[in-house]
Amino acid sequence: MIMQAHFSYPFLAALAFAKMAGIPFSAVDAFFVIGSSMLPDLDYFVAMWEKKRCPERIVAHHSYITHAPIVYVPVVLAVWALGGAVYAAWTAYGILSHFIMDTFIAADGVRWLYPWKKKFFCWTRWTLNIHGKEWLIQYRTLPIYRLDMIFFTSAVIVLITSFLLT
Repeated sequence: MIMQAHFSYPFLAALAFAKMAGIPFSAVDAFFVIGSSMLPDLDYFVAMWEKKRCPERIVAHHSYITHAPIVYVPVVLAVWALGGAVYAAWTAYGILSHFIMDTFIAADGVRWLYPWKKKFFCWTRWTLNIHGKEWLIQYRTLPIYRLDMIFFTSAVIVLITSFLLT
């Protein structure tokens, strides 16, 4: 999925859940949700660097270790130890939401059982085995892309009006 989707869906869902459950949701909570939901895609910058070094190579950043959910267990535990259970829960939710979205939309899916199995789990056929610019071109033709942009715009407006203007 695109970064705008990883930013907006988890944030809006967490905010809605907190409001319905009567749980306070601060700007710091939003930071943990948004930051952790985008964290697995930091490997994208390494992939871009590799692509510049070797342009003919197909770089699938979902094959990097940063796209294996088990890698984030120590991250969540560290957040728990340093920041408490609430921030750890928001962090775990953000990371999990990233992998769930990638399972449904990304070209390769997610290696949910890594390191025991290296199989990618992917529940889409729209963008299967397409990477880089070709993937983005194909993705932009799908209805989900328009929905992503609507939700991203909504999330930015909500974030600004809820936390930055108050």
